[in-house]
Formats: sequence, structure tokens, C-alpha cells
Amino acid sequence: MVGLLLGLINPIKLPPPDISEICPFSIVSEELQHDDNKSEREAFVGEYMGSYELTAYIATGNPCADGVYPEVNHTAASNDPALWHHWIHIEGYGDYYVHDTGGMADNVIDIFMGSYDEAIQFGRREAEVYIIE
Repeated sequence: MVGLLLGLINPIKLPPPDISEICPFSIVSEELQHDDNKSEREAFVGEYMGSYELTAYIATGNPCADGVYPEVNHTAASNDPALWHHWIHIEGYGDYYVHDTGGMADNVIDIFMGSYDEAIQFGRREAEVYIIE
């Protein structure tokens, strides 16, 4: 009982947690912070690939070019060989894996949608794209 009371009177002070143990990606290395050729966002997200036109596609019943079936909020298609079989971050839209190719230009990324209405509503947009592997 006395130990319990002492703990209340003199609480144990622990050092603050090391943020890199909690979220190792939240800290950009000093080397990247001071490199004038890379923005802090680029260092955090990955290799900047440029601005791409975004379009949307829906299920055809066929697998992707690499043999897997597309998934909503996961699958993207591109004819840019630099993006094939990579996780990419599309600024404002999230992370996608480029499983597929299609009939689009190299500067276009086609995002898999769950329905025709979603694809039509999405339309054509532009966004910055990063490889995040």
C-alpha cells in the first residue's frame, strides 16, 4: 500500500518515446533535408515521376497484364515501363500497384474503379506521381 501511495506522490517520469521507433517514415534523413535537388515531400514519398493524367476503368472479367485480378483502391494500369510492377503514390488519391497496361499513352494512369458510375464521375484528372517502393 505504501508503494502504491509513493507512486502517486512521486510519479515515475519516463523519457519521451523515440519517434523513429513509432513511425520510421515520419523523419526525413538530414542528408535529404539538405539536398537542394529534392523536396522534403519527394524524400518522404519516393522518386518523383512527374505529372500524369488520371483516368478510370472498370472490370472486364479478365486478369491484369501480370495475371492478378484488379482490386478497387489497389490496382492501376500504365503503359509507362518505369511504373510497371511498382507501388506508386498518386498525390491526393493514395497508393496503387501498377499491375496492368492498356491502350493509353505513357503519361496516363488508369485507376481501377468498382462501378461504371464511379469511373464516369472520376473522369479525367491530373496528379503528381511518385514511385514508393
